[in-house]
Parts: sequence; C-alpha cells; structure tokens
Amino acid sequence: MPLNDSSCNRSSTEAGVLEDITTTARPLTKEIVDQSRAGNFGSCIWKMSKQKCLTINEKNLILHEVGKGVRKKDIALKFGIPPNSLSTIMKNCDKIQNYDSSNSFSKCLKTCVYEDVDEAVLK
Repeated sequence: MPLNDSSCNRSSTEAGVLEDITTTARPLTKEIVDQSRAGNFGSCIWKMSKQKCLTINEKNLILHEVGKGVRKKDIALKFGIPPNSLSTIMKNCDKIQNYDSSNSFSKCLKTCVYEDVDEAVLK
C-alpha cells in the first residue's frame, strides 16, 4: 500500500502562520527572569540544565550567598541550579565548609581510601 504524501504537505495558510510566528518570536529570557522573581514558577517557561556538577568552591560561594540573606530563588537562578539542589547544599553545609580546601576544584566530598596508592600514582 503506497503512502499518501499529501497529508504531510502544509497548506499555504499554515505556512503563512508559521512564518508569522517565527518572525515575531523574541527572546524570552528577560520575561522568564522577571516571572521567576515574582514567584510565578508555574507560568514561566524556565528550564534548568539536566545536571550541573558544582565544585566545592562553588558550593562555598552558594553558602556565602545564603549567609548574606539573599533569597533562595535568586541564588538558584544566579547559579543555574534547581531549588531542591540548593536545599541539599544547605543541608550539607557543615561537610562542605569543613572539607580540606587544598583541592577546591574537586567535585565530590569523598576522600580516597588508600592515600599511599594515590600518592604513588601521582608521582
């Protein structure tokens, strides 16, 4: 049975409407930020990245912002993380602040189990 390609063709009115939509489209970033600051998260088209792995140094910066009294929504927007990740960082603030700052670019709080092997590999 041959496929009917006529169903895939757009009419001229549909093409005109699509052209009008694409030519009148404008960037929504300012509207998104304004709506999210107003607390209207349900009405804005605000999408975060799938997963953002922050360094320990960045997490310390976030905790510093929280300590200054900045709103949590504003901090989440500034660093591009969802609000629940911010809550997790705040929950683990003692671990993050007490972490050995010799390697602030590491992304996890785990230390190696066999430190002598790690030193031998680095030599």
